[in-house]
Amino acid sequence: MYRKNKVNYLKLHSIYGISLIMLVITIIVMIILATTVIITIVQNNPIEKTKEAKFKSDIKNVQEELEMYVDKQYLDTLGNFDRTTVRKENLELLKDSRLSDKIDIQNGQLVYIGKDEKEKIWFDDIIGNIPEIKYSLIEEFAKTNVEYVDASSENKTAIIPKGFKILKDETNNAYTNIDEGLVIVDKNGNEFVWIPVGSNINGTVLEYKKREYNQGTRVIDTDKEADVVKFSGLKDQLANMDASVLKNKGFYLSRYEAGKDINGNLVSKRGMQVWNYITWNDAKLKVEGMIYDSVKATLPNGKMWDTVITLAELSGKDPLDSTLWGNQGSNPYKTNVTPNNPAHTGAHEKWMVKNIYDFAGNVWEWTNEIEAFGPIGRGGCYSGEGSDDTVACRGCAGDIMASEDYMGFRIALYII
Repeated sequence: MYRKNKVNYLKLHSIYGISLIMLVITIIVMIILATTVIITIVQNNPIEKTKEAKFKSDIKNVQEELEMYVDKQYLDTLGNFDRTTVRKENLELLKDSRLSDKIDIQNGQLVYIGKDEKEKIWFDDIIGNIPEIKYSLIEEFAKTNVEYVDASSENKTAIIPKGFKILKDETNNAYTNIDEGLVIVDKNGNEFVWIPVGSNINGTVLEYKKREYNQGTRVIDTDKEADVVKFSGLKDQLANMDASVLKNKGFYLSRYEAGKDINGNLVSKRGMQVWNYITWNDAKLKVEGMIYDSVKATLPNGKMWDTVITLAELSGKDPLDSTLWGNQGSNPYKTNVTPNNPAHTGAHEKWMVKNIYDFAGNVWEWTNEIEAFGPIGRGGCYSGEGSDDTVACRGCAGDIMASEDYMGFRIALYII
């Protein structure tokens, strides 16, 4: 009898033990389900969603009113207007007490000054999605270096230097597309094109490096080891150029070959007399005499030149035969251009790639690329065939005193 009762006791104990474990598991499952339901309700809270949609709509409307107000001021003052003078009192929508304590205008841009963290996120969602093509970069010269984000070119970036702005052409269109050649202009009207180092161009990353070019049995090779120390300050300058280009992911190249205006000033403008008959040393001094606040003017180095060649090549241009895209020997587009002399800057649209004119041909261009014998010229000239003296060719090496009608130069800018 004792043994039977003992067995029953053990069975009962086991049954109660299993029930307790099942109860605990059930409670845990219910807690998890309840938590999931609560999170789902919070995330899909219709009241919160409505509040978010209303706030974002208000911000979009305020941004549109701001841009319309600025546009009107530019028109009314014939362009003599400073965007940074705009105050929130100038906008009707910011007179609404619901927004006046949350939104301010600082340096001509909307700024969130409220305390609500969710509203700050919603505000950033809207303002962050507005392309960084600020009106002031087109109508005003940048007051400091500005990072420009091109929404039309997969958000590629460029630095707009202090004292420059994005160029508008005669039809009032702005050259804002980095993939097609972002063009900026200084206060004297000199034009430069951004070279987007590290960007993806038609599926290939644009690298900043020197290249060798095989042309049949001829190798247009990179420069030999050279004693750059004998060229005053050039070694340090080349190192600074490299560091700047890599840090800022690009550099600027003058849109045109160096030109000379009627007052004898160095310019990068269309329709100018090409500045030829100049030695390497004089070209270097002329370029470095262009003083800016946040960029350094210099002759392009070999890496810069080859990077632009790569950019042209990725755009369908042949680096080993530049006949069709430069003012060279048998180029078929010599209409209204003196056959045996350099053309004026920007003479023909066919001699342009990515908004850069006469990169191939017209005149050899002095560079800061140094061979064992001295500085070299790049790009070929009007009298050489594009299949021989190509845009990739390294020529006119060594004679720093050479001063010929077929020798000119071009300006590069790097951020400092």
